[in-house]
Amino acid sequence: MSSASLAQTIVCGSARRNAAATQARVLVLRPRVKFWKEKAFSRSESEGAVEGVQAGFHGVLSRTFEAKGYTLRFDPKMMAQWEETPPNDGAIKALQDDYDSLLSLVSTTAFPDCNRMLKTSLQEDLKKVTDLSEFDAVVLARAHGKAMTKTAKLTDWYGSNDLHFNIGVVDGSTGRLLYYCESTATGNYMSAPDSRLSGPVQNCLKQYFSGGPNHR
Repeated sequence: MSSASLAQTIVCGSARRNAAATQARVLVLRPRVKFWKEKAFSRSESEGAVEGVQAGFHGVLSRTFEAKGYTLRFDPKMMAQWEETPPNDGAIKALQDDYDSLLSLVSTTAFPDCNRMLKTSLQEDLKKVTDLSEFDAVVLARAHGKAMTKTAKLTDWYGSNDLHFNIGVVDGSTGRLLYYCESTATGNYMSAPDSRLSGPVQNCLKQYFSGGPNHR
Protein backbone atom coordinates (compact mmCIF):
# COMPACT_ATOMS: atom_id res chain seq x y z
CA MET A 1 0.00 0.00 0.00
CA SER A 2 1.19 3.48 -0.69
CA SER A 3 0.11 7.07 -0.76
CA ALA A 4 1.85 9.19 -3.36
CA SER A 5 1.37 12.56 -4.98
CA LEU A 6 1.78 12.47 -8.75
CA ALA A 7 1.23 15.77 -10.56
CA GLN A 8 -1.65 16.78 -8.29
CA THR A 9 -2.84 13.18 -8.10
CA ILE A 10 -3.06 11.34 -4.78
CA VAL A 11 -3.05 7.54 -5.03
CA CYS A 12 -3.81 4.72 -2.59
CA GLY A 13 -3.00 1.20 -3.66
CA SER A 14 -0.24 -0.84 -5.18
CA ALA A 15 -0.48 -1.63 -8.90
CA ARG A 16 1.56 -4.79 -8.36
CA ARG A 17 -1.15 -6.14 -6.07
CA ASN A 18 -4.03 -4.76 -8.08
CA ALA A 19 -6.04 -7.91 -8.76
CA ALA A 20 -9.00 -6.03 -10.20
CA ALA A 21 -6.85 -4.69 -13.04
CA THR A 22 -6.99 -8.17 -14.56
CA GLN A 23 -10.77 -8.42 -14.27
CA ALA A 24 -12.70 -7.39 -17.35
CA ARG A 25 -16.23 -6.56 -16.17
CA VAL A 26 -16.84 -3.29 -14.32
CA LEU A 27 -19.90 -1.61 -12.85
CA VAL A 28 -19.41 2.16 -13.03
CA LEU A 29 -21.85 3.76 -10.60
CA ARG A 30 -22.99 7.34 -11.04
CA PRO A 31 -20.71 9.68 -9.10
CA ARG A 32 -21.94 11.65 -6.13
CA VAL A 33 -21.44 15.33 -6.86
CA LYS A 34 -21.67 18.53 -4.83
CA PHE A 35 -21.41 21.86 -6.56
CA TRP A 36 -21.38 25.11 -4.63
CA LYS A 37 -22.54 28.43 -6.02
CA GLU A 38 -20.95 31.42 -4.32
CA LYS A 39 -22.07 35.03 -4.55
CA ALA A 40 -20.43 37.71 -2.45
CA PHE A 41 -20.63 36.35 1.10
CA SER A 42 -23.37 33.77 0.50
CA ARG A 43 -23.03 30.12 -0.46
CA SER A 44 -25.62 27.59 -1.64
CA GLU A 45 -25.65 24.20 -3.29
CA SER A 46 -26.35 24.31 -7.01
CA GLU A 47 -28.64 21.46 -8.03
CA GLY A 48 -28.52 22.25 -11.74
CA ALA A 49 -24.75 22.09 -11.85
CA VAL A 50 -24.77 18.77 -9.96
CA GLU A 51 -26.82 17.02 -12.64
CA GLY A 52 -24.63 18.25 -15.49
CA VAL A 53 -21.33 17.44 -13.80
CA GLN A 54 -22.57 14.02 -12.67
CA ALA A 55 -23.59 13.04 -16.21
CA GLY A 56 -20.35 14.34 -17.73
CA PHE A 57 -18.11 12.72 -15.12
CA HIS A 58 -19.98 9.41 -15.33
CA GLY A 59 -19.68 9.38 -19.10
CA VAL A 60 -15.95 10.07 -19.03
CA LEU A 61 -15.36 7.36 -16.41
CA SER A 62 -17.30 4.80 -18.45
CA ARG A 63 -15.52 5.64 -21.71
CA THR A 64 -12.13 5.56 -19.99
CA PHE A 65 -12.65 1.96 -18.85
CA GLU A 66 -14.09 0.99 -22.24
CA ALA A 67 -11.05 2.46 -24.00
CA LYS A 68 -8.88 0.12 -21.94
CA GLY A 69 -10.90 -2.86 -23.13
CA TYR A 70 -13.03 -3.36 -20.01
CA THR A 71 -16.66 -4.39 -20.40
CA LEU A 72 -19.26 -2.13 -18.81
CA ARG A 73 -22.00 -3.94 -16.92
CA PHE A 74 -24.51 -1.33 -18.12
CA ASP A 75 -24.65 1.44 -20.67
CA PRO A 76 -24.29 4.74 -18.74
CA LYS A 77 -27.76 5.78 -19.93
CA MET A 78 -29.25 2.79 -18.10
CA MET A 79 -27.53 3.34 -14.76
CA ALA A 80 -30.07 5.72 -13.23
CA GLN A 81 -32.94 3.30 -13.75
CA TRP A 82 -30.91 0.32 -12.49
CA GLU A 83 -29.68 2.16 -9.40
CA GLU A 84 -33.09 3.53 -8.50
CA THR A 85 -35.09 0.29 -8.91
CA PRO A 86 -35.73 -1.68 -5.67
CA PRO A 87 -33.96 -3.43 -4.09
CA ASN A 88 -30.95 -1.76 -5.67
CA ASP A 89 -31.99 1.71 -4.52
CA GLY A 90 -31.37 0.86 -0.88
CA ALA A 91 -28.35 -1.33 -1.57
CA ILE A 92 -26.59 1.27 -3.72
CA LYS A 93 -27.31 4.04 -1.22
CA ALA A 94 -25.80 1.94 1.59
CA LEU A 95 -22.75 1.15 -0.56
CA GLN A 96 -22.28 4.80 -1.45
CA ASP A 97 -22.75 5.93 2.16
CA ASP A 98 -20.22 3.42 3.48
CA TYR A 99 -17.76 4.42 0.76
CA ASP A 100 -18.17 8.03 1.91
CA SER A 101 -17.36 6.96 5.47
CA LEU A 102 -13.98 5.68 4.29
CA LEU A 103 -12.91 8.95 2.75
CA SER A 104 -10.79 11.53 4.45
CA LEU A 105 -11.63 15.18 3.94
CA VAL A 106 -11.08 15.85 0.24
CA SER A 107 -8.92 18.90 -0.31
CA THR A 108 -5.72 19.86 -2.06
CA THR A 109 -3.71 19.42 1.14
CA ALA A 110 -5.36 16.55 3.04
CA PHE A 111 -4.20 12.97 2.46
CA PRO A 112 -6.56 9.99 2.75
CA ASP A 113 -6.02 7.30 5.35
CA CYS A 114 -4.87 4.69 2.82
CA ASN A 115 -4.21 1.98 5.38
CA ARG A 116 -7.74 2.15 6.81
CA MET A 117 -9.39 2.48 3.40
CA LEU A 118 -7.64 -0.51 1.83
CA LYS A 119 -8.30 -2.76 4.82
CA THR A 120 -12.03 -2.08 5.06
CA SER A 121 -14.48 -4.32 3.19
CA LEU A 122 -17.80 -3.24 1.68
CA GLN A 123 -18.77 -6.84 0.96
CA GLU A 124 -21.97 -6.78 3.04
CA ASP A 125 -23.26 -3.87 0.96
CA LEU A 126 -22.30 -5.56 -2.30
CA LYS A 127 -24.15 -8.74 -1.36
CA LYS A 128 -27.42 -6.78 -1.47
CA VAL A 129 -26.82 -5.51 -5.02
CA THR A 130 -28.63 -7.49 -7.71
CA ASP A 131 -26.65 -9.26 -10.46
CA LEU A 132 -23.53 -9.32 -8.27
CA SER A 133 -22.08 -12.18 -10.33
CA GLU A 134 -22.25 -10.06 -13.49
CA PHE A 135 -19.34 -7.75 -12.63
CA ASP A 136 -15.84 -8.11 -11.20
CA ALA A 137 -15.24 -4.61 -9.89
CA VAL A 138 -17.29 -1.56 -8.89
CA VAL A 139 -16.17 1.99 -9.67
CA LEU A 140 -17.30 4.72 -7.28
CA ALA A 141 -16.49 8.40 -7.63
CA ARG A 142 -17.02 11.77 -6.00
CA ALA A 143 -16.65 15.32 -7.27
CA HIS A 144 -17.07 18.76 -5.78
CA GLY A 145 -16.54 22.23 -7.11
CA LYS A 146 -17.65 25.82 -6.82
CA ALA A 147 -18.42 28.78 -9.01
CA MET A 148 -18.02 32.41 -8.06
CA THR A 149 -21.02 34.17 -9.55
CA LYS A 150 -22.25 37.71 -10.08
CA THR A 151 -25.83 36.43 -10.26
CA ALA A 152 -27.59 33.16 -9.56
CA LYS A 153 -27.00 32.08 -13.15
CA LEU A 154 -24.39 29.36 -13.59
CA THR A 155 -23.29 30.91 -16.89
CA ASP A 156 -21.97 33.98 -15.08
CA TRP A 157 -18.85 32.22 -13.80
CA TYR A 158 -15.68 33.95 -12.78
CA GLY A 159 -12.81 33.06 -10.53
CA SER A 160 -11.84 29.49 -9.69
CA ASN A 161 -14.00 26.71 -11.09
CA ASP A 162 -11.74 23.72 -10.46
CA LEU A 163 -13.44 20.37 -10.01
CA HIS A 164 -11.90 18.19 -7.31
CA PHE A 165 -12.69 14.51 -7.68
CA ASN A 166 -11.80 11.05 -6.41
CA ILE A 167 -12.23 7.56 -7.86
CA GLY A 168 -12.36 4.25 -5.99
CA VAL A 169 -12.28 0.74 -7.45
CA VAL A 170 -13.80 -1.97 -5.25
CA ASP A 171 -13.31 -5.70 -5.78
CA GLY A 172 -16.70 -7.25 -6.52
CA SER A 173 -15.90 -10.45 -4.62
CA THR A 174 -14.16 -9.26 -1.46
CA GLY A 175 -15.63 -5.76 -1.24
CA ARG A 176 -12.17 -4.34 -0.57
CA LEU A 177 -11.03 -1.04 -2.02
CA LEU A 178 -8.23 -2.02 -4.38
CA TYR A 179 -7.42 1.43 -5.68
CA TYR A 180 -8.20 5.04 -4.81
CA CYS A 181 -7.07 8.31 -6.34
CA GLU A 182 -7.81 12.02 -6.05
CA SER A 183 -7.18 14.72 -8.63
CA THR A 184 -8.44 17.99 -10.12
CA ALA A 185 -9.92 19.09 -13.44
CA THR A 186 -9.94 22.70 -14.61
CA GLY A 187 -11.71 24.68 -17.29
CA ASN A 188 -15.20 24.25 -18.69
CA TYR A 189 -15.70 20.64 -17.60
CA MET A 190 -19.50 21.03 -17.49
CA SER A 191 -19.97 21.93 -21.15
CA ALA A 192 -16.94 20.01 -22.43
CA PRO A 193 -16.42 17.04 -20.08
CA ASP A 194 -14.46 14.94 -22.58
CA SER A 195 -11.81 17.57 -23.24
CA ARG A 196 -11.52 18.78 -19.65
CA LEU A 197 -12.06 15.61 -17.60
CA SER A 198 -10.62 12.84 -19.77
CA GLY A 199 -6.96 13.70 -19.17
CA PRO A 200 -7.22 14.12 -15.39
CA VAL A 201 -9.33 10.94 -15.06
CA GLN A 202 -6.87 8.91 -17.13
CA ASN A 203 -3.96 10.25 -15.10
CA CYS A 204 -5.78 9.45 -11.85
CA LEU A 205 -6.33 5.84 -12.97
CA LYS A 206 -2.93 5.40 -14.61
CA GLN A 207 -1.47 3.21 -11.87
CA TYR A 208 -4.64 1.13 -11.71
CA PHE A 209 -4.49 0.33 -15.40
CA SER A 210 -0.76 -0.38 -15.20
CA GLY A 211 -1.49 -3.24 -12.80
CA GLY A 212 -2.82 -5.51 -15.53
CA PRO A 213 -3.19 -5.90 -19.30
CA ASN A 214 -5.64 -3.97 -21.41
CA HIS A 215 -8.67 -6.15 -22.16
CA ARG A 216 -8.49 -5.96 -25.92
